[in-house]
Amino acid sequence: MDYKNIGKFIADIRKEKGYTQKELANLIGVSDKTISKWECGNGIPDLFYMDSLCESLGISINELISGQKLQENSYPRKAEENIMMLMKENANNKKSIWMQSIIGVVFFIIFFIILFSEGLALVSIIDPVGFLSLALLLLGTVLLSGKKEPKDILDIIRKMAFPGATLITACELIVILTRATDARILQASIAVLMLEYFYASIIYFVLFIIQNRKK
Repeated sequence: MDYKNIGKFIADIRKEKGYTQKELANLIGVSDKTISKWECGNGIPDLFYMDSLCESLGISINELISGQKLQENSYPRKAEENIMMLMKENANNKKSIWMQSIIGVVFFIIFFIILFSEGLALVSIIDPVGFLSLALLLLGTVLLSGKKEPKDILDIIRKMAFPGATLITACELIVILTRATDARILQASIAVLMLEYFYASIIYFVLFIIQNRKK
């Protein structure tokens, strides 16, 4: 599906109708930023909004997906082409989601192997294992979520930063309590665990700033 072509078609018909992006947005119940996103080819309307958009612009859904005005004699053929295209796109999306899920599971497996491996450093000023574990956990969560939009991905990472740090801290604490025999090593190791929250704080606030700048 050619998002750029569909976006240009929406923009052309909107201008023909004499609507601003804000006016069209109000007619169908979305923001003007959403209209701009569609017209720039960065996405297409959800099924929920397609009827309202097409009604407001005086076009059919078939014409919207085709990205052009259609003559009556070409309508059936174009409808068949669009149905086939949507079926192929749906099949590709399912494959993509499966692949993302598989990769996500692999990252989680690596995360737990690192976390419980014999080589886990019990004492360290900087905890690279902890940072790598948090990164793998967040990346695995994103992949398993199936989200593709950068905004959604950043939102998931930001929201999962502190819960992820808590999970890793709890797991590492169990490992330390079962392996550390020296009291001093135990105290130092528990102190190092607080680095997870330091990493999570950096990730959270950096992404918070990025998201607010985009708004």
